[in-house]
Parts: sequence; C-alpha cells; structure tokens
Amino acid sequence: MSETNERLNISNNWIDYTVAAGRGGAGFVPVLGGVIGEIITQLVPNQRVDRLAKYLGMLDNRVEVMEHHIKEFIKNDPESIALIEDGAYAAARATSPDRLEKIVACVESGLKGMSEEGYWRRRLLSIYCELSDEETALLYKFYQSSVIQIGPKPPSDNQNKDNNKPKAIKNAKERLELSQSIEASSAKLERVGLLFFANQLQKTERFTSDHTKVSPQLLPIFESSGRPKGKRRITYLGLRLLLSIGMISDIPIGAERIPVS
Repeated sequence: MSETNERLNISNNWIDYTVAAGRGGAGFVPVLGGVIGEIITQLVPNQRVDRLAKYLGMLDNRVEVMEHHIKEFIKNDPESIALIEDGAYAAARATSPDRLEKIVACVESGLKGMSEEGYWRRRLLSIYCELSDEETALLYKFYQSSVIQIGPKPPSDNQNKDNNKPKAIKNAKERLELSQSIEASSAKLERVGLLFFANQLQKTERFTSDHTKVSPQLLPIFESSGRPKGKRRITYLGLRLLLSIGMISDIPIGAERIPVS
C-alpha cells in the first residue's frame, strides 16, 4: 500500500473511530501525538468531538496539498505543532461551521508562513479566538470603509454583506444599546491592535514674537466634551487577521502606509 493511500485510510478510520468512541485514533496526525486524545478525554464533551474530527479533516486536506518542503518543516517545527494544537483547542469551542472554517484557514495560513516568527504566526489565531463573530464582522466593516483610503474598493461580497446586515432598530433604547455595543466592540478592536484612531486635524496659523507669519501647524480637533474628533481605521495587523481567516483575498495596495497596530 502506498504511503498516501495508507495515510488516507488511517485518516478516515480515525474520523469514524473518534466520532464513535470519543478518543483513541487522534494519533493519525503524527505531529499531534496524543494531544487531541487528551483534549477529548479531559476537556471536550462528546457532542464536540465531531468539531475536532472536522477540524483535523479539513486541516489535513489543506496540508496535504502543500509543497513537500513545507510539510517536512511542519513536522519538525515546534511552533507549527503548537499552532495546530492551538487550533484544536479553538475548534473544540467553535460554535458554528463558519467559525470552524475560519480557524482552519488561520492555522493553514500560519503553517505556510515559515519565514515568520512563530509568535507572529500563533498571534493571529490567538487574537481571532478573542473576538466574537459580531466583532469580526465589525472589523470587516472597518476594512470596507478604510480600504477606500488605501486602495481600490473591494469587490461585492454577498455572503459577508448578508452576515453583516444590521437589524431594524425599533426604538430609541435599542438604538442607544446598539450604539454602546458598537463603541465597546470598536474599543476592543483598537485595544488588541486591529484598529487605530486617526485624529481629525486642522491647520492653525502661527506667528513669531515679532508677528511674522510662519508655516501653519496641524493640531487635533476636539469635541465640546473634550474628546478628540476622528475616525477609527483598520491597522495592518487587522488586515493580516482578515487575510488569515479568509475574509479578504489579499492586502490592498498602499497598506504599508497604515500603522501596524
């Protein structure tokens, strides 16, 4: 039997066995050893076993089509192994097929980034796991508004459009709650480095002590409440996250001009 056929048979047997028995065959992925079995036994309820099976099956399919030197690197790189383990824990907590798909895409992206430091590759998955689906959708909205400033307008995405479509607001209380929720989520995205606040500036005339006019100075504008005026915009880290989870296909031209985080 060829190595490929044997591998596929083991994979299929593992999925069947794991769904039925809850553990044991997780070692079919050599780099994981007994990690998945330990998770299933100690931490994961039986109803979540299928998520792990789907995660490993989807990831296995994506890794298999990678170039040989990348697969060899993954098997011997501790950070790649740790990234796969991180993805397994995240998959066990995934609450929707869409979120599971994004976790797999993020792990795949990290496994392909051999030239990057392991911390950076695992950081994207870690940040994504901190976000709710609503916060991820909000980040995508900031991408849509920010990309106009840094490159061509993105093509229409009907799926994301439907997912991000706001619900009808019935009364003032709901509008206030929605506004506060968006502000809290935006502040969180800024805190983790996915957004930055761009101050609104105005030119202010300047004069020397002898009243000679000099070049104007750009100063921030403040609201009556004392808060600076401006808009939040997506950072390069925010773009990298959306790219890693498959919500955008590439980084817009000109993105190097925006902050990293």
